[in-house]
Amino acid sequence: MTPPDTQATILGKRHRVTSPPAPPGEDSGEILLRFGPGIPADEQHALRARWREVPVPAAQPPRRRRRGWLISTAVVATAAVLLWLLLRPTPAPAVVAVQVQAPAGTLHCGQTADLVGVVTTDGQAGPVTYRWLRGDGQDSGELVRTAHKGERRLRVHLRWTVRGPGRFRGTARLRIAHQRTPMEAKAGFTYVCP
Repeated sequence: MTPPDTQATILGKRHRVTSPPAPPGEDSGEILLRFGPGIPADEQHALRARWREVPVPAAQPPRRRRRGWLISTAVVATAAVLLWLLLRPTPAPAVVAVQVQAPAGTLHCGQTADLVGVVTTDGQAGPVTYRWLRGDGQDSGELVRTAHKGERRLRVHLRWTVRGPGRFRGTARLRIAHQRTPMEAKAGFTYVCP
């Protein structure tokens, strides 16, 4: 058996820092190894000061900062104006008169009645909100027709198909709902199928 080698690492032995012996019962177990010649003590303070300094970025001239702020503000203001112009609600045209035209004559088996509502406006552009109310209880719900500038007469249709044998009197009302006082008109047709 060979005796343990006390100088297994020459570098470790050569650079081992000796510390005062630990009191009995305590062993720190720390070994400090250093490689290379190290930094001379007189340069250590200069190097530490250099590493601790944080370079401050050069400030932009005030005029350049102001110009960037003004350009950003102008772009945001322009975008806000464009959005307002595109999304603002358009006023509805005033409805002057409403009438409903029913098909002339009697409808026969399986035919469809085309009731035509004629809405007369003041010629302004905008949406006209209306609904058809059928005599059998059916409601079309709110419908919208957009009037163009100068368009005074709007035509809206209700197609009503009746099937099966029998005799039927159908009526429909056209109600314009977007005004303070709703306007309406009604018309009817007759269906006969033997």
